[in-house]
Amino acid sequence: MTRTARQEAILAIVRSRAIATQEELVDALAARDIQATQATVSRDVRQLGLVKVAAAGGQRYVEPREPAASLDPEPLRGPFRRWVRAIEPAEALLVVRTPPGHANAVAIAIDQASLPQVSGTLAGDDTILLMVRSREDAEELHGELLALLE
Repeated sequence: MTRTARQEAILAIVRSRAIATQEELVDALAARDIQATQATVSRDVRQLGLVKVAAAGGQRYVEPREPAASLDPEPLRGPFRRWVRAIEPAEALLVVRTPPGHANAVAIAIDQASLPQVSGTLAGDDTILLMVRSREDAEELHGELLALLE
């Protein structure tokens, strides 16, 4: 089995049903008579750019360009209204400013929201750096996050 064929099978699987873990992917591949280790699947997931998003009952892998559900503002609204002072775009990054000592709490809320556009967060004392997947995603997310401040 070639890597390309295995990765095509992975894409077909995540398109057809909710897959939450790499172990589930290994099992789903085995059901198609494709043997792969968890380490191989992990590499494939990374190379395919699959991301985990919130789904009914937990999380699931999706393709990065799969239309994601719109931002659920409720888990973020409280921390954003209390502590976020500014959100500044910087290419495919967003810089979020908070009062001293509050950046970590806001970053945790962002991480727990599992925003599909966000690759990761880095929090200091009063600043959070959101690494966003593309400039277009950063522009869209900037607007959605600003709306939480209103």
